[in-house]
Amino acid sequence: VTLTVYENIPYLFHEYPKREALKKEVYTYTDHFLAVNEMSRQMLILEGVPSGKISLVPQSADTSRFTPSPSQRLVRLWRKKLRDAIGLKPDDFLVLCVGRIVWEKGWYDIIATAARLKQLLPKISFLCVGDGPERKRLELLVKDLQLTNTVKFMRLLPYQEMADIFRAADIFLYPSLPTPTWNAQFGGVLIEA
Repeated sequence: VTLTVYENIPYLFHEYPKREALKKEVYTYTDHFLAVNEMSRQMLILEGVPSGKISLVPQSADTSRFTPSPSQRLVRLWRKKLRDAIGLKPDDFLVLCVGRIVWEKGWYDIIATAARLKQLLPKISFLCVGDGPERKRLELLVKDLQLTNTVKFMRLLPYQEMADIFRAADIFLYPSLPTPTWNAQFGGVLIEA
């Protein structure tokens, strides 16, 4: 039995005896662990998993897809197409944010940042790509703050189309807020960007 481990907070939920017992049983009877980053590996070691049962297998991305386009002409065409579709001018500075739209991913900070930066940099725009339980509230907040021309939302596209979204942006933003029970391990979108 091999398990892939993303968790990186040591002793999470150990205050619940049944959960702790289950975790110990899993650690005992698992043959090998694949930790997606060093923090996950260290968490396993802290909780008593022998280091010989752990391999570090970092997250990855399809580099044949998520790579700068060899053709600047294609990049310009896609940037224009995307920017036209969301109502941006060609010279707007586009900040891209991609992910699950939940509080701990820092989306409210993105909107607050957009509100502040719009006053300083009138040609800045934000494209928020994703879905989640906070999306409706964020869209209302954008409307209340009169940022509908600055912050645009787009549903998550199929994986094969996301590389062009990254190429259309000037910069990628990935805020993440740790909570007592969750800490971003390493967002795959960082590698893709």
